[in-house]
Amino acid sequence: MLSASVIASAALVLSGCASTTNDVSQGAGKSSAPVSKTISGFDLPQVLATAPDGKTLYVAQNDGTVVLINTSDYAKAGSWNSGVTVPLGIAASPDGSTIYMSNRTAGTVLKKKPETGANIGSWSVGSGTSPAGIALSPDGATIYVPQNASAGIGADKLTVRTASNGTLQKTWDFAKGSRPRSAAVSPDGTQVYVALEGGNRIAVMNAADGKEVTSWDLASLGATTPGYLALSKKGDRLYVVTVNPTGVLVLNTKDGFNYCLEWVKYSAYGVPFGLPAGD
Repeated sequence: MLSASVIASAALVLSGCASTTNDVSQGAGKSSAPVSKTISGFDLPQVLATAPDGKTLYVAQNDGTVVLINTSDYAKAGSWNSGVTVPLGIAASPDGSTIYMSNRTAGTVLKKKPETGANIGSWSVGSGTSPAGIALSPDGATIYVPQNASAGIGADKLTVRTASNGTLQKTWDFAKGSRPRSAAVSPDGTQVYVALEGGNRIAVMNAADGKEVTSWDLASLGATTPGYLALSKKGDRLYVVTVNPTGVLVLNTKDGFNYCLEWVKYSAYGVPFGLPAGD
């Protein structure tokens, strides 16, 4: 089972409080340096998702291959080709039956069988939208799709859609240049955390009406350019990938306080991309 979180960089790095390659890393507990385990043998891992039972890690590589990792021993359990070049979003349904992947180039979201990668559906987000770090509601019925386009009518938005068929429910608009990169949903489904890489902040949104509840400015924490997000199982900690300093911020979701400053200062693995939390 996973503890702490998993970071995609050049490798997979399973890491905890205390911390582009071809490895992944893990650790746990506060300390002055990252505690980690590196899983090598990947070809530029981009984004990650874990199965609901925590037993399988899905690693989407730059070439579109999704590698399945058994979390009991971190051994490779299989792989399949998604058909998505440079995948920038992946999520597992709560019942474990579906893997969702965003296709930034085509402006679509695909549905895949977790074991084989067989296509079981897809739908369009729209041209010029650049869908990125998608997230699902706890019941799996709703999918939140950040539109990471840098300009045009599809930019600076997050669309809320029916996960089964992509039907548009709501559109959340952000200030020009915000560029939402990823989203994470609280365990009770009431709040959605949105990383605004252009706005250099985390927007905390009310899932029911799309209104912004609060905002956490990363500049005040000495960091810039938030990327991917992951929540702890209890929803008390938000893991935020940052470009500068290279690493991950761990924020208390009650107030946005930086829970684990030393990790964000560490940059042994290059610029991290996607990450799921396993604790």
